[in-house]
Amino acid sequence: MKNIFLFCSSFKIGNQALTDFTEQACYGNGFEDYLIPSCQGGEKIFIHNVFVYAKRKELNCPQIATYFDRNITFCCNYVSEKEDCGQRYFGISSDFEHAHYSRCTGQATCAGIPVAWNYTEHFCDVTFFEERTNYMKMWYNCIPGLNIFISFFLHP
Repeated sequence: MKNIFLFCSSFKIGNQALTDFTEQACYGNGFEDYLIPSCQGGEKIFIHNVFVYAKRKELNCPQIATYFDRNITFCCNYVSEKEDCGQRYFGISSDFEHAHYSRCTGQATCAGIPVAWNYTEHFCDVTFFEERTNYMKMWYNCIPGLNIFISFFLHP
């Protein structure tokens, strides 16, 4: 078998385009700091993109959100290109990265994926943005009638 990489921004089943769903959460140590995708009506999750984002320094968003130090509405959600600098999540190791794409894929509900972070010096101007990302955003689809297990890496 060979490696299969799937990077898509939209899907179609027959003539019907699928809706993109999103999940966002801060990097932190609270119960809110998980991405929890879910589908209904027998549909299955297919995660197709995960990004990490850093906020501007002057906003004082915490690097590690806690119960007492977080602003979920502003610090844990995408606002605009001016306020957020991000890129596709690349992880600290290939196993960790792929868990964010494959852990919930093929399931109707998911117990949650812990939010991770990346250093930003290679994709953000650290003069203006935090040196580590603050939050993560996931894009996924709910695929009707998907009865197969989807894996990004198939091994012989």
